[in-house]
Amino acid sequence: MSLKMFVPSRIPTDKAKITILKSGIFWVNRKAAEQFFKEFERGLLYFDEDRQVIGLKPTNDKENSYSLSRVEKRKDITISGMAFLKHTGINYSKTESFEPVWNEKEEMVEIRLK
Repeated sequence: MSLKMFVPSRIPTDKAKITILKSGIFWVNRKAAEQFFKEFERGLLYFDEDRQVIGLKPTNDKENSYSLSRVEKRKDITISGMAFLKHTGINYSKTESFEPVWNEKEEMVEIRLK
């Protein structure tokens, strides 16, 4: 047979993941959404330039926060973060996934870019 099957590089995972899409959107998968944002409708974005870490703090306070848009069928969350990414100078020219880490002291999710 001369036909070759295409095998997609995206494989479903049971790990918490946050993906920064090249469109400037943060995509929080179901596992991360349930683990970190279950009781929250909004999030505050932070950036530590020295450590190259993005902080995403769950909140229900509307002041200075971003809406957590829920993708109902999948139970994922999206956050429109293009303004934040541009302001901080974070490169989002290619889609990239990260395993988020909970920072107990700061009560926020950390995305370690390096």
